[in-house]
Amino acid sequence: MTHPVKGSAVARGQIIVLDDGEPAVLWTENRAQELLSGSYRDYDPSQFGHTIADWELKNLIASGAVERFSRQFVWLTAMPDRNRFGFVAGHTDASSAPIYFVHTALPASALAMAQDLIRKSDLHGRVDASIHAGLLVFTGPGGHPFLTLEEAEAAQMDVARLAPELTDAVVAFEEGEEARRATNEMVAALLEDSSPNLSFEQLAASQSGTPVTEGKCAVIIGADSELFHALQDALIELDMQAVDASDEIIFEVLQQGVVAGCQPAVFIADFSRDDITAAEQLIALSERAGFEALPVIVLADAMASDSAQIEALRAAGAHLLFDQPMNASRVRLKVFEVLQVD
Repeated sequence: MTHPVKGSAVARGQIIVLDDGEPAVLWTENRAQELLSGSYRDYDPSQFGHTIADWELKNLIASGAVERFSRQFVWLTAMPDRNRFGFVAGHTDASSAPIYFVHTALPASALAMAQDLIRKSDLHGRVDASIHAGLLVFTGPGGHPFLTLEEAEAAQMDVARLAPELTDAVVAFEEGEEARRATNEMVAALLEDSSPNLSFEQLAASQSGTPVTEGKCAVIIGADSELFHALQDALIELDMQAVDASDEIIFEVLQQGVVAGCQPAVFIADFSRDDITAAEQLIALSERAGFEALPVIVLADAMASDSAQIEALRAAGAHLLFDQPMNASRVRLKVFEVLQVD
């Protein structure tokens, strides 16, 4: 019989004994909470004593601080509170606020099973299943993380009802740039089109010039100077040229015809910022005779892009990439894929 989850489950690796003998849970790399007193304290790696042993966890059960434990997780009796992360109430800057999701120990291959369970339950439309760090996670709709701890804990209890193997799911969080990466990864797992089954030779070929890419040109839309040069450097490896449509002269020339020396083969549009210019340029160029069939690769940011716009682009056949910062290898692979299909 599956033991019901009452406390807050955390990964066992987060429970340590400090050098002064106090058992504690590490909420962040520099924030700890003593399990016996509940006091919060700053943490430095030099204060690490040892990983917690089973007998020490049994003592914590006797003291009431821990409900139960397994090899992977520890269930704390006290429910989480926001102070554990060291944030000051009222600070809601999206760039620094943490994001939450429900982590499991199940592999990514369990995604389809989890999605099927959700579709058949009352969680449909409120909770989604996705992938983070190669493992199954539960998120809000569309792979977007929960923005409050309370929402994540409610989802944790809900998913525990779906199947016995989900009762060990734990609430996890990320902040800062890791939150951005995690959000993009979880959204990408649901929105990016699946990569074709490429052979090892094709995967290797996708990172250098081949007849598929040689001499062709990518039209870059909406990118700032730094991103344009990063994309240009990535595409040079494919023996491709890149032209910057944000340059007014080049944009006007593209509207009239082909830029000298450029054989447009793909649009790469940056929608990672809330900038209407990229959408306007993409529409204008993609409607031009001769360009309407060109594949479109959209660079998106799940934390900044207009989600409705991204969904519309996907429905229109655009290929989405949710890498922040830009991943040159993935851009080359996606360009190779779409040009090979084309």
